[in-house]
Amino acid sequence: MALAAIALAQFELAAVARGIGTCWAGFLMRTAKVYPPLHAALGLPEGHSVCGALMLGMPKYRYPRIPQRDGAKVEWR
Repeated sequence: MALAAIALAQFELAAVARGIGTCWAGFLMRTAKVYPPLHAALGLPEGHSVCGALMLGMPKYRYPRIPQRDGAKVEWR
């Protein structure tokens, strides 16, 4: 389960870097575990389960830059 989350997190970073929007689908993950028709619709073999779900799409809005922030206050001693 943890490896699936790590893989999806990396996939999410790669998608966003290429301009693709992402959103975790936690409700789908939970529903697929308890609702047999959804499990069947996903075509999962017997004994397999959903370990993660991520929705992808082209974002409607684009942000030209990140918000301005104050510089980091770091003291080296």
